[in-house]
Amino acid sequence: MKYFIRICLFTLVVLSVMSCNKQADNKVKIGVVIPMTGAGSTTAGYWVNGFEMAINKLNAQNKDVQYEVVYEDSKSDPATSISCFKRLEMQGVKYVLAIGGQFAMAIAPMTKGKDIIYFTSADYNEAVLEASDCAFRVYPSAKALGTIASNFLVNELGIKETAAISLNTVPCLQAYNSFRDNLKKLGGTVEFSDEYDIGTYDFKNTVSKMAEKDFGGIFITGFGISPAAFCSQMASNSKFDDVVLLGDVNLATKSFAENKKNDKVKIYYADAKLNEDFCTEYKNKYGEDANSYCGCAFVISQIIDQARNAVKDPNDIASQRDYLRGKQIKTDIASLTFDNKGNGEMEMKIFKLQ
Repeated sequence: MKYFIRICLFTLVVLSVMSCNKQADNKVKIGVVIPMTGAGSTTAGYWVNGFEMAINKLNAQNKDVQYEVVYEDSKSDPATSISCFKRLEMQGVKYVLAIGGQFAMAIAPMTKGKDIIYFTSADYNEAVLEASDCAFRVYPSAKALGTIASNFLVNELGIKETAAISLNTVPCLQAYNSFRDNLKKLGGTVEFSDEYDIGTYDFKNTVSKMAEKDFGGIFITGFGISPAAFCSQMASNSKFDDVVLLGDVNLATKSFAENKKNDKVKIYYADAKLNEDFCTEYKNKYGEDANSYCGCAFVISQIIDQARNAVKDPNDIASQRDYLRGKQIKTDIASLTFDNKGNGEMEMKIFKLQ
């Protein structure tokens, strides 16, 4: 009898261990290195919301696997980003996303030779992809932003004389160069240009210099509240009572929409083209408009699920990387195409803010 009880207890222990191992095997973690504090934290909420929507949907659809997002706060610091990646690596996380150009670039060399897939939203696409052998970029590119902005101003609004204000970072300058070069092809000119540094909110001197020039449109790149500060300071100058301001998604962030509007200026912004049903669902759930940040979080989650389902062994990361390179990916809310280096380009659209 005692022998029988021992056998039963042993069997229960074995079954319990097997059950725990099965649960561990069925759980897929997505590590996200994100600036949740510090200067780069203004968009963190959008990313978190996008992942929440995507993971809830995927887990409802999948019986054999459950997804979980593990967040690491980079604190808007490249060195801290590296520590975040190391912690995720120690947990055995196979899918890692780094948000923000300088943070993604800091991590990129650390990923070489690793059995992971490294996603980035950075616009330093060539540099990040060259520094890593397992990276994929998912985001509308800075070059595409410059092109669509110049096309819209000239072809849709008939504006050929413009000003261009650019944050002094690699992706923003890429956007400016693309804007200027394409504008020239369309017969337009940049009548005034200026650069500003991260953390700059006083544009009075720039606005004063701009007032001496004649133009009908302004192209601005940047992030955080810088575009909003620039726009609000334009309001004090009657020279800009009838002008078009066009920028990227940062013109549509919550802080700008709430209290930084300039009713004297027609404002447009370029962003990822997302499915309208998704945008409606997002607005109903979170009370604000969807954008490329939450959209890319949703898309990356579905890319991971598609890659796992497309290969024979869902734990074979190398085969998943091979599958994604050069692949056109269609998700529930957007589509993108990866080139053979892993650079994924998303379609963009111009929206009117006011």
